[in-house]
Amino acid sequence: MNAYWKFGLLLRQARDARTLQPEDVARDAGVSGSLLARIERGLALPTLIVLATLWRLLGFDANALLDTLGVRSREIPGRLLVARRMMGLKGRTLTGRYMMAGRLLAQARWSAGLTQHALGVALGMGTRFVALVEAGENLPTVVLVAKWRHLLGIDVNKLLEAVLDDSPRTPLHGFGWILQLAREKRGLEAADVARLAGCELAVYEQAEAGLALPTVRELAHLRRVLRFNGSAALRAVWLADSQDSQDKEVA
Repeated sequence: MNAYWKFGLLLRQARDARTLQPEDVARDAGVSGSLLARIERGLALPTLIVLATLWRLLGFDANALLDTLGVRSREIPGRLLVARRMMGLKGRTLTGRYMMAGRLLAQARWSAGLTQHALGVALGMGTRFVALVEAGENLPTVVLVAKWRHLLGIDVNKLLEAVLDDSPRTPLHGFGWILQLAREKRGLEAADVARLAGCELAVYEQAEAGLALPTVRELAHLRRVLRFNGSAALRAVWLADSQDSQDKEVA
């Protein structure tokens, strides 16, 4: 029996309840039809972003869905427990892309009076990873979210809503965000990137703002300078084009 068959079954039942075809759901979720088929057959799990998109499309109870995984967090050693208290957000600046999701997870930990180290032990993860997630710089896997729910009782529906709120809203924002992260990682200013890539500053600024796409030649030069994930960039453009086509059909 497949490891995630109950998970896939609930997803398939939610899709059937809305009388949606697999190819339509896969297109709207921005994944391949083969991946969706593997998820529904219990052969794979989606990323948290894809799960959030499926949740929006299919309207299932995410808590019940993740409970089917049957994962449990580890027991926290007594020496790592601290007095139960609420720790406010004052003085903490969350600037990551997924800051709303990170804030929700951090609030659950603070409410339980746990340190990041204690939470990391319970989840089987390092303290640094917990810190990155709470800062909104990273997203946990679906299995880790299930462990988070088992330990702290988080509402996964609210978490997925936060993930969607954190996601880019303008058509090419995802592409621009990849450029921005790559530029900041290399410690460059926009003018430096434009100079090194041999393109106009206005062209690069529009691309990073998600307002326009560079030419193929400009994209190749930007890729050489910034060394960003080309597959992720192409996927962001494909998703933007898919969404734009859907908007035109609705209009």
